[in-house]
Amino acid sequence: MSRWSILAFGALLGFAEPALAQRMTEQFIPIGRSPGVSGTYSVIGTVEAVDRTARTVRIAGPQGAVTLAFTDSTRIWIDRSEQRQSALVGSITDLVVGRRIEAKYLGPDRRDAADWIKVAGAPPGQEIDAAVVSMLLATPALWQRVDRHPQRRESVRLEP
Repeated sequence: MSRWSILAFGALLGFAEPALAQRMTEQFIPIGRSPGVSGTYSVIGTVEAVDRTARTVRIAGPQGAVTLAFTDSTRIWIDRSEQRQSALVGSITDLVVGRRIEAKYLGPDRRDAADWIKVAGAPPGQEIDAAVVSMLLATPALWQRVDRHPQRRESVRLEP
C-alpha cells in the first residue's frame, strides 16, 4: 500500500469520526440541543397525533404541522434532562399527545421519515411504572387501586 493511499484512508476516517461520535451519544443530548442537527435537520414541537397502525407521528411545530413515518430502525428516546436524569430508550408507547418532541429527518432529501425521535419524559409526579400499568391492563378485575406516591398517599382508581 502506498503512503498516499494510507494518508487518504486516514483522512477519510478522520472526517467520519465526529459524525459517528454524535450518532453514538445522541440519546444523551437534550431536545433542541443537538449541534448541527436541531432545527436544521430535525423538527421540534409537540406531539399532535400518533397513528400506531400507519406508524406515523404528527408534530405541531413553529413552522406548522409535520407528519413523519417511523420504521423498526427509528430509535426512540425519552429525554429526562428536565428532571436531571439520564435518557432512557423508549418505544412507540412513549409518544404521548401533548409531549414535547424532536425528530431528526432520515436525510436532507428524506423529510418524510424519522431517523430518531426524542420525546420529553413525564413531568415529575406523573410517572407510573410501566410494568404496573401493563399488569393492571392485563388483569383489571384484580386491581382497583395503585399507589402512585405512597409517601403522599395519592392513588389512581381504575374501574374494570
